[in-house]
Amino acid sequence: MKNSKIQNNEEYYRNRLFKRYFSSHFESNAPKSKEKWQWTIDLTHHSFGEYFSGFDSKAKILDAGCGTGYLEYYLLKEGFTNIHAVDISREQLVMAKHNLNYYETEFKDKVNFYLEDITKFLKSSDKFDIICLIDVIEHLSKNNAFKLIELSYKKLNKNGLIIIRVPNMEHPFLSSYNFYQDFTHESAFTRSSLSQCLLASGFKGLDVKFEKWLPYKPRKITDYIKNAAIPIYNSFISFIIRVPSDSICPNIIGVGKKS
Repeated sequence: MKNSKIQNNEEYYRNRLFKRYFSSHFESNAPKSKEKWQWTIDLTHHSFGEYFSGFDSKAKILDAGCGTGYLEYYLLKEGFTNIHAVDISREQLVMAKHNLNYYETEFKDKVNFYLEDITKFLKSSDKFDIICLIDVIEHLSKNNAFKLIELSYKKLNKNGLIIIRVPNMEHPFLSSYNFYQDFTHESAFTRSSLSQCLLASGFKGLDVKFEKWLPYKPRKITDYIKNAAIPIYNSFISFIIRVPSDSICPNIIGVGKKS
């Protein structure tokens, strides 16, 4: 009885926060201009483009925890036609559909959207060629995060890929901020712990790394200054405290293959 009550309390907080996830948290960080939206799309290509490039345009892709639709926009731009997107937040799905229509009217109704819990959706779904868990598993308990990775392995076709992004807990200064700035974050990852989960779930050919910094497209003098200063700053900090310069970034990317 006590365990049931604890579980219900956990479901209460998650249901409340995810119901208003966009308006209570993500809206302040969401792109609010075409320039910032395009920078997000450029970052998506910069971070994940190499993994999608090896697949046919008809590859069946699942974006689990699709958020506001930037990955769907990118995939459609790249010519993919079999895209499925699921999110537990109705607000996020509304924004995703809005963004596709706003930034490219021809993309309206080109993606299959589902309002559902990711794990429940996967359990009842067919297999996919690529499953994306971008900014997702940090929102789950360790137990549920690992179960979702294992379930993703089972739901991939042979030679399919899982693509994961999580906050970087190896950042020398901002690891705590990256994690605690979102109350719904529950599990933290380093490159080692993410690799551990992928290997234990059966994935091979791992590529687990820090997400590379994307320079700003120069539009004003401050952009030129940032582009010049950030690499110098990172190299200096790396030298002083003896950490890899590429560890000074917000996120870690993990990719695994089902053989």
